[in-house]
Amino acid sequence: LQRIRSLMKGDLILDTRNVLEVEEVQKLGFRYEGVGREAL
Repeated sequence: LQRIRSLMKGDLILDTRNVLEVEEVQKLGFRYEGVGREAL
């Protein structure tokens, strides 16, 4: 995920399959939206 973050212009991750750990993604500086999950 760190490599992906360094290549992205923005900071939004849209997890349509809910396969990512929310806390891990947010620690790396991403804004996280999981489809079908409650808003954090």
